[in-house]
This record gives sequence, structure tokens and C-alpha cells, in this order.
Amino acid sequence: MLVAVVGMTALALEWTVRDGVAPLAVFYYALPMPVVAAALLVGLALALVRERRAELIACGVLLAACIATHRTTAFVIAAPARAPVTRSISGLLWNTWRARPGLAEMIREIRLQDPDLFVLVEPPVDAHKDPLVRLRELMPEYRFAFVGRRFVIAARGRVGKPSDRPLDGGSAATVTLTIHDIEVRVLCVDVGSSPLRGRRGPLRQIAELAAPLVAIPALVLGDFNTPRRSVHFEDLRSAWTHAFEAAGSGYDATWPEPVPVLSIDHVWGSAGLKFTDCRIVPTKLSDHRLVVFDFVPLTASGADETDDQTDRSGDR
Repeated sequence: MLVAVVGMTALALEWTVRDGVAPLAVFYYALPMPVVAAALLVGLALALVRERRAELIACGVLLAACIATHRTTAFVIAAPARAPVTRSISGLLWNTWRARPGLAEMIREIRLQDPDLFVLVEPPVDAHKDPLVRLRELMPEYRFAFVGRRFVIAARGRVGKPSDRPLDGGSAATVTLTIHDIEVRVLCVDVGSSPLRGRRGPLRQIAELAAPLVAIPALVLGDFNTPRRSVHFEDLRSAWTHAFEAAGSGYDATWPEPVPVLSIDHVWGSAGLKFTDCRIVPTKLSDHRLVVFDFVPLTASGADETDDQTDRSGDR
């Protein structure tokens, strides 16, 4: 009956405190619904073989509850966004820490999505050449900023000098991008992955770092190593919009490939922009899926920016 106890624990956490109680958070992170459902399926099969009626019923009921819960919490069906009257900006987020191929293969994957801007979290390091030099050689249409070994930030336009920001147990950096003559502030984050470390502190810090940017076109994006339904996103969620919740459709999990069970890579938008599309894209090149999104900047009145601007790209 151990598997049934695990199932009941996971369901109770999902529908009550989630990761809001520190000692229980590790169980919430370690027991995503697909993993619990797989364990219950095994328990169901064993109970059937052993002809244990009580265990069979318990595992069957809990399995159905897990599937229903997962369908409710991990799948998003956003209302179709109206076609933007302006030129939208496309973006891409990708954690490439466990990327197996070289930079050339990764670049081909990025070019398939054709983003105006992209952020690589924990980018691969070329042992023979400065990675920023290598990227500039392979992608001359983009301008780049490289923040230590944590972030590569690129845009078809001007890229300002990035600034490191303090973050407990992780990394953060801000940078200003100019795309289609529109300034977009970007806050990149990489939260520590250990399930034993609380998420309350770093996510509160991220919300504080993001607060001055909320009224302008701005993005907060990266590997949060925190499920989308975490209670610790409440501070950020109160003023920012989650891209996949606003404009995505389907399964939200981004890690680990090839069978993702957790949504830990997130893109948030300020009140100064509106998401028009968001997709989670499978890949064979990393253990994280790509998050691809489109957005349009908004004027102070909340209307779309007019599309009468010239794209004047330049390095900085």
C-alpha cells in the first residue's frame, strides 16, 4: 500500500499547500503527477496479479484522480489571441546546460524558430574559443551579450551592457534590448535546482527586481527550477503575465526531455506588453524544451504600438 500512500500525499499537496510549507516542499517537487501516476499504474498491475482487491481499488481510484488532476493543472487552453495590428516581437528561451551537440547544431535549432531575441540559460562552453566570439561568427545577424557562464542574450537589434543582480542560490542579470526601435528590458534568471533549497527567498527577490519594470515592455524569463503552480510565484503573478497561461495551449512541462514532467522554464511579461503566442517545443539536443513566444508592446494607454517603425539594427 506504500504506492497508495505516496499517491494520496501527492494529491493532498497539489490541492492544498503545494510548496507553501518548507518541510513538505521537497515532496511536492519530487512527486509530479506523471511520476505518481506511473507508480500507481505499477501498483495497480501488481495488485491485479496478486488479487488484492483493496489495493486494486485504492490504486485505481488514486490513478484516476492523478490523471484528472494532471489534466486540470498541467494543460492550458488559452483563448486565441487576436492577430496583432502591429509587428510582433518573437522570442525564445532555452536552457542548454546538458546540450549534447556542439554550437552549430544548437544554432540550427534556434534558427528553425527564427526569433527576434533569444536567451540561453547555462550555455555550452566552447573549449577552444570564447563562446561569444564563436556565436558572433555563426550568427552574424544577431548582437550578443554573455553573462559569465550563466546566460547568452541575443537580439536582432541593439543589446545593452548586462548588469548582474543578486539572487540567493542562483543568478540574475538585466539587459536592455532594442528591437524594431522598441526598447525591451529583460531580466534573466537561473534559480538553483536543489529540491532541498526553499524557493520563497529567490522568487521574492525576482519579484522585487522585476517591480521597477512592470509598466514598460519587459520580460522576466529563465530556468526557475520551480513548477508553474508554485505558491511562491504569487508575488510575480500579481503584476506579471505568464506567457503560456496567456497565449499557450497544451502541455506545459519543459523538463526533462524526452518525457518532461515539470514546468520549470518560464516567461513572464509586464503590463507593457501582450503575449500573442507561446509554444513549448520538443528537442533532442537538450534535456530542456524550448519556450518560444510572441508579444506586442503596448502604449501607455494599453493599445498596441503602431507598426510604422524602421528596424535599425546595430551592435552596442
